[in-house]
Amino acid sequence: MKARVAAPLFIATAFMLAAIFATSRLHASANVARGCRVTASSSYETGVPSNAVDGDATTQWNAGHHPPAWIELDLGAAYSIDQVTLIVEQTPAGPTVHNVYFGTLDRSFTLVEVLSQRTVDGQELSFAPNSARHGVRYVKVETTSSPSWVAWNEIEVWGTPP
Repeated sequence: MKARVAAPLFIATAFMLAAIFATSRLHASANVARGCRVTASSSYETGVPSNAVDGDATTQWNAGHHPPAWIELDLGAAYSIDQVTLIVEQTPAGPTVHNVYFGTLDRSFTLVEVLSQRTVDGQELSFAPNSARHGVRYVKVETTSSPSWVAWNEIEVWGTPP
């Protein structure tokens, strides 16, 4: 009787530990974008670019107009990037297209992800490359289509020094 109870308990414990490990792996690195230098195609009133990396999802960068618009983060050094998370600031909801580029020390940019979907205010858009991208100093997010002005509550770039 004890063996029958122990086996399901062991399996449940193994699944819980696997879930915990998988979740912690997503953020084993640090948000290297927090407080970094930021530039943008434009900004509107108090919606300055630095608001997108201040760690406060209640503030935002706002381009002050519809697409196209972009925001570029200078991480200050080259990192191995394993995840990017964008927190949407958008009213009204609707279809959007965002191109995410990684740039190297010599400012050579490569398109790494196209996020094309219906988005709503407060939504998190995340992607993780199949393997960490090394030597990334710059991250640029270019919005080419949106029913609203271009704005981000927060941009997180998770990585480690190479």
